[in-house]
Amino acid sequence: MKNNSFIQAQENLYFLVKAKNVWQLNNYLFNQIGINNKLILFILYVFSPCIYVVNFVFALLITVFKFVCSLFSYRWKVDEKDIEVYDKLFLFFINHFPDRCKAANLYEESKYWVVSPAIDIKKYNLKNKVILDYRQYLSKKDALMIFGDSLLCLGEYLFNVRYLCLIHKLWDFYEVKYSLQKISRNSILYFANQSDKYALLFDNLNSKGKVLLQHGIVANWGDLPYRLNSITEFYSMSNKTWGNAFKHLLNCKPRLVVMKPTISLTTIPDNNFSVLIVAGIDYVKIEQLILKKLSKNSSIRIFVKKHPALEHDNVYKEMQKKYGFNYIVDKKFPKVDFVISYYSTLAYEYMAYGIPVYVYMTAEEFNMSKMMLAIQECINNKQR
Repeated sequence: MKNNSFIQAQENLYFLVKAKNVWQLNNYLFNQIGINNKLILFILYVFSPCIYVVNFVFALLITVFKFVCSLFSYRWKVDEKDIEVYDKLFLFFINHFPDRCKAANLYEESKYWVVSPAIDIKKYNLKNKVILDYRQYLSKKDALMIFGDSLLCLGEYLFNVRYLCLIHKLWDFYEVKYSLQKISRNSILYFANQSDKYALLFDNLNSKGKVLLQHGIVANWGDLPYRLNSITEFYSMSNKTWGNAFKHLLNCKPRLVVMKPTISLTTIPDNNFSVLIVAGIDYVKIEQLILKKLSKNSSIRIFVKKHPALEHDNVYKEMQKKYGFNYIVDKKFPKVDFVISYYSTLAYEYMAYGIPVYVYMTAEEFNMSKMMLAIQECINNKQR
């Protein structure tokens, strides 16, 4: 493959964050791991050249170490006859993939799964699935190719990429690439990665077909710098989310299939009017305004749903003490009367159940008056 999917994925991320400069993007990345103190961010900015160098040196050492290990663990040669033909390969490289397979009615028929090195498979119940160890298809010649590609990518990072990224995972990425190039040629690939390094990697593979299960919402991004070109079938969450994906994510015209909701709703035991706020750390200031407004009405029961990717949620725990809402951190989805959400996957999941949802894409688009009018209308309808 000519394209460097690893670097292209970083450019996609830069675009999606809508950062105006490297400083803003790095702040976003630090926020994702719980660093949001202005003084600490400023110190990190001052020392950012050193951080880039340390990141590069650490990644280089990891790459050299894994290369040496591969010379002892990879086989001398992998014959074509040693590679079994798989009609369908399910690529588990993003956390919600099993749920998406179930929503697409593909889970029961799926058999052969390839699992990302970043996925802790022990957390998932993958009974009756054959988990392929993709490393068994790699030879010592592949080790040299992986090592060479990793060094070239490290050089491109050092001279062209001016922001932080997980460059130390390069070896794992190229292991997946060289393995799948061998075992996927006669397969239909099923995956849920949309714009990251693995999405671009899978899209570039020479395979019989590519089936993309929509993982999350494709907001009004604008055209991504690097889009998918070879998707043959697209499982969408709804016709509307398909339209946005077709416009901004895809450079092809796959067959469309609409999935069923991936969540099951839990009944709330009391009869109070209930509101769910779908939390996103980028919208915490808006959420504070919403909570301040709704908490004035003691008859409204408020739920806040934590984003599954958010690890450092102290800001929400502090707000819970102040406003007394029900904070949901697990896979429970209350059957509420109204949902307030940024442009999220979960918003459309609730819409599929016929529950009214107020959705905003940006802070500028959020309108408190419109939201409260919609809530009041739902309250009136419930009281009739």
